[in-house]
Amino acid sequence: GDYSTFSRALLPRRKSSQTMRLESPPACLRSGFATLLLLLIACAPVMLFARRPPSPWRYDEVQPRSDHRRATDIGIGPRYRGNNYNNNQGPNSFSRVKELTPKRARRVRTYSAAGSLRSSEVLSTSERKKLDTSDDSLFYGFPRMVQHVDESFLAQLTQLYRKLIPSSADVIDLCTAFDSHLPPEVAYNSVVGHGMNEKELAANPRLHRFYTRNLNEDPTIELEDQSVDAVLMCVSIQYMQQPEKLFTEIFRVLRPGGVAIISFSNRMFYSKAIGKWKELEEDGRADLVANYFYNVKGFSAPEIVTNVPLPGDLPNIPFIGGLLNQIARAIRFGGVPDPFTAVIAYRNFKRMDLD
Repeated sequence: GDYSTFSRALLPRRKSSQTMRLESPPACLRSGFATLLLLLIACAPVMLFARRPPSPWRYDEVQPRSDHRRATDIGIGPRYRGNNYNNNQGPNSFSRVKELTPKRARRVRTYSAAGSLRSSEVLSTSERKKLDTSDDSLFYGFPRMVQHVDESFLAQLTQLYRKLIPSSADVIDLCTAFDSHLPPEVAYNSVVGHGMNEKELAANPRLHRFYTRNLNEDPTIELEDQSVDAVLMCVSIQYMQQPEKLFTEIFRVLRPGGVAIISFSNRMFYSKAIGKWKELEEDGRADLVANYFYNVKGFSAPEIVTNVPLPGDLPNIPFIGGLLNQIARAIRFGGVPDPFTAVIAYRNFKRMDLD
């Protein structure tokens, strides 16, 4: 008797049949799950293959821009890094436009021709304003036969032109003066000059012909469609009040594969620079010019170059090579070099034979 009592105390008690019935799902619930599963299987083909009703809206979509490529060093395996540009006037601010259409409208995507604008305004009205609102022709009426940037900047610019512009190219140099900074040993097919002062243009030995025009009043370029291989602008983009129309003109006159090179430093006539330019630092200005390119459909992804290797530079040593070269250039050119920035884009595609 003691042994049986002890064994009953140690062994687990068997659950009653009533408890077992409560733990299993009720029969009504099991049948409900089976019915729902059968309904889903029966409706699956209808949900998968049935046509959606036509949408009552037609969408004109503007895709936000992808990151442009930033080349910090050109000539020795350019390194690219993404750089988002986003402000209230930037490309990411483009919105989807809904436009009601007549009967039987359907959802479509519309495409516009290359050379058209993604947005009619990259700059707001206030961002285009200048401190000096007088006529630009009066300001530039007196010839200035001086360089506006230092020798280090000009040496890099000439080397960049040497690398990117074919020797047989037709070139237009916008907002130029007495020097186009083109490689002296290269004889281009033709070089057209545009500027604001006739005496400065007449003193430029590289120009085959030239004309004067205020691009802030009339941003058209005096050339036929697809007539040049390179469009250049040196240290003048900060004064342009209608960049949207101007870059449309740059696209128009370029041949497919042609290159546009916009270069600038931190120097400017402060009273004539647009308000937006003065608000930004060097990186922001580069992004702004890249946005000018991006706003015109058909340009390649803009590339931002901040250093061009020069003959005689020190070897590119990791971590300290850039600093050593800046010191060497300061000694070589007699002072701290002006910061160099060039924004480059191509019409339709980039020519691989220039790499």
